Amino acid sequence: MIEWFGGRCRDLIEKMIEAKMREAGEAGVAEARSLVPKVTGFLESTITYSYDSNSQTLQISAGAPYASVVELGNSRRSAHPFLRPAMGAVARVWGGNSGISLPQVVQSSGRKIASIHPLKLPVAGTRKFGGGQARRSRLARRKGGSIGG
Repeated sequence: MIEWFGGRCRDLIEKMIEAKMREAGEAGVAEARSLVPKVTGFLESTITYSYDSNSQTLQISAGAPYASVVELGNSRRSAHPFLRPAMGAVARVWGGNSGISLPQVVQSSGRKIASIHPLKLPVAGTRKFGGGQARRSRLARRKGGSIGG
């Protein structure tokens, strides 16, 4: 007689995946906290992870309102990535290469396991930000004059 234990196996595998994802989340948070610039410690204290077992999605995030500026930089501040490099720690928990990049993690998994949604910040030299000099230069060329004064 053959007895099927598929349900038990599935439950065991799901528990193992959840434990590994939580371990990966803790490793990612530890890595991000070690890399984040520490001025007051507030940004570091807002770095957390969450795991949704239904979609098997791990999310590492920072809750400080200025976290994206620190991560990505802007026209007045250089970037100090701390969340993106933390993906390497997550990959290492799963046996991946420490130099793995986010697109490699997403492609190799076949499912969405990580996402980064940066805010669209103004870029210097564009019309939205700091483009006045370029515009004045174009106008001066049309008029045959020079810029300045």
